[in-house]
Amino acid sequence: MGFLLGENIMDKWKAIIFDMDGTLFDTETISMKAWKKVGKELNLPITDEFILSLIGHTRKGQQKMFDKYMPKDWPQEEACRLHVEYQRLDKIKNGVPVKANLIQLFEYIKQKGYRIAMATSAVKEDVLLNLHDANIEDYFEIIVSSEMIEHGKPSPDVYLKAAELLHVSPKECLVIEDSLNCVRSGYDAGTSVIMIPDKIQPTKEIESMCIHILNNLDEIKSII
Repeated sequence: MGFLLGENIMDKWKAIIFDMDGTLFDTETISMKAWKKVGKELNLPITDEFILSLIGHTRKGQQKMFDKYMPKDWPQEEACRLHVEYQRLDKIKNGVPVKANLIQLFEYIKQKGYRIAMATSAVKEDVLLNLHDANIEDYFEIIVSSEMIEHGKPSPDVYLKAAELLHVSPKECLVIEDSLNCVRSGYDAGTSVIMIPDKIQPTKEIESMCIHILNNLDEIKSII
């Protein structure tokens, strides 16, 4: 699925910018399990639709989904605190599952001459924890986390900031994403976007924003 790449497109890329949750790590599964536990403990209507609606948003951006799906006066702060705690305990007990052999992938990307960066809706503390756990923190030249931008995905801010810090044009960046709002973020920033779907499959609109839709991270090697 997607478009064939001409040499003129590939030659202009200088950096590859990765999303984190759902793209490099299977953290969305951990998040879903945590929300289910929160719903059971606090007797809240936590549905799959609600959980999926949160993917790709910063904590601030999730507020709209909270207002849409949750009853008035629900214990939001307690629910969010428990969600964070349940995720933390899961990661401590089971580790953070990766989507591929990330060290091998990043070594290949470096050999091809691309710079590597991250642009994520997650907070810096979670980013550093996950990267350290996978022993890949040194591969990232810059990391843009939610604290560094005013508007989270699907706003293009996070990718514009990443390009700015890399001192390259957004058109010189290839973005790797897994979710709908995140694809919109990269597309509106003016980058080339590859989607590797995780929990949600692309719509026709999202397909039109991607130069390729892949099955897994390893397939990136055949494109770059």
